[in-house]
Amino acid sequence: MILRARHIVNATGVFSEQVEAMTGLEPQVSVEPSKGVHLVLSRKDIGLGDEAIVLPETDDKRILFIVPWETRAIYGTTDTGSGDLNHPTASKEDVAYLLKHLNRYLSVNLTEADIISVYAGYRPLVSSRSSEHSTARLSRTHAVLQSPAGLVSIVGGKLTTYRRMAQDTVDVLNRRDGARPLHPTQHLPLLGSAGWPAAYTELQRKGTALGLDAQIIEHLGMSYGTEAKALLSMVENNAASGERLIADLPYIRAEVAYVCRQEMAMTPYDVLGRRMPIVLVDQQRGLGIIDEVVSIMAQEHNWSPLQQQSMSNDYRSLIESQIACEQAM
Repeated sequence: MILRARHIVNATGVFSEQVEAMTGLEPQVSVEPSKGVHLVLSRKDIGLGDEAIVLPETDDKRILFIVPWETRAIYGTTDTGSGDLNHPTASKEDVAYLLKHLNRYLSVNLTEADIISVYAGYRPLVSSRSSEHSTARLSRTHAVLQSPAGLVSIVGGKLTTYRRMAQDTVDVLNRRDGARPLHPTQHLPLLGSAGWPAAYTELQRKGTALGLDAQIIEHLGMSYGTEAKALLSMVENNAASGERLIADLPYIRAEVAYVCRQEMAMTPYDVLGRRMPIVLVDQQRGLGIIDEVVSIMAQEHNWSPLQQQSMSNDYRSLIESQIACEQAM
């Protein structure tokens, strides 16, 4: 099958160089994947308050960060060479490296048993083809490149600069069309941000009146912004939907129905791994609440009992296989 388009944009991250090579021409850029590993820990275990901590220098001259994330803390990151790009995993050496420096700089003595979860990914660092550098010295910025074959590639960059990356890419497409670059979204508020100060005051007032505790109210505001009012309406109509899914985490039952209705969540992993980070922050990875979550989803998607059982089984199999891989690392 042949697909034709006025423009084709290659926005494939660490696979950008491989995709560009499919044109039959030599890629213009060399993408050096760099693996980063993070640990998720309990804030209580490391005595972390509301401020982030910078660990100043590791043995290999890196800087590590500890960032509060509701009741948890994210700690990382490593910066090592590439491996299996399709299946990024943390090795025992990665975990040992992070724990060694954490225990060195803080008054703690944490072990692998204290880790709630571990996750890894690859940064698409851009390098020159004319010289070699360590991954720590490669560019974290992005570049928009045009291939003689017509392909436009956006390479490098990071999540925090995604809007500028998109703008620069669309600017190139506009110039190719002979049009003046326009930036209609440059001052467009993100969903949930417009009128936030006033909405936050109302969120606190109404949430308290509905019996939600301060931690849940803070979570709803940080996660949904002004859209949190829809969740409060759901709790107002059904008090049970304001109950926590997991005792020590601020996620509530109403969020499961909300992400099905508003954020196209179609499977339990969509909810627990992609819309809410329960796979990362829950000691049981959501296994303890899977039947409850599926039951709520079934009401939204009209699943039969057989479909519900299949969804629960699929989620358990996926998470158990992930845990098995981690234990075998």
